[in-house]
Amino acid sequence: MKKKVHTNILKLLPQRQYDRANECYIYEDGSVMDIVGIRCKDLNTQSSDELEMDMLQFFSTYKDDIKIISINIPTNCEKQIAFISKKIEQCKNEFRKQQLDIKLKELEWVQKNRLTKEFFIEYFSRDLEEHRKQSLLISQSLESRNLLLKISKKEKDIVLMKMNNKNIRA
Repeated sequence: MKKKVHTNILKLLPQRQYDRANECYIYEDGSVMDIVGIRCKDLNTQSSDELEMDMLQFFSTYKDDIKIISINIPTNCEKQIAFISKKIEQCKNEFRKQQLDIKLKELEWVQKNRLTKEFFIEYFSRDLEEHRKQSLLISQSLESRNLLLKISKKEKDIVLMKMNNKNIRA
């Protein structure tokens, strides 16, 4: 006879609360975790020296533990779809309306079938004071190269959900 395994989600996931003032997650032991986005650059137009310098500068100034996360997220075309739909309603030229319809179908296909690869840095601190120092250091070193993307709580939740549930579409 198989033994039933009773597990609680609180045993599996260490995050206990989200601190809105500091925009970070607090674990049950009081340690802190936060996530920031990395703005990707066009690799084809940059020299290899520039690419090395971007991340080398960050790794030379930031010495603590980090986790670099890459996630495929469905492409969001909601704003473009809304704009094209509005233009279709206002359009009086039949030829132009057909062109806009084609563009709308393309955007709907992209939103349904394409994924965007996004990158994030997850970093850890012992307490809130250390988190503030690390957050400042990360923002200074990544903003100087225009690589930092501040993300909202909703986006952080999506990243955590995707990391903990590999088989879902975020």
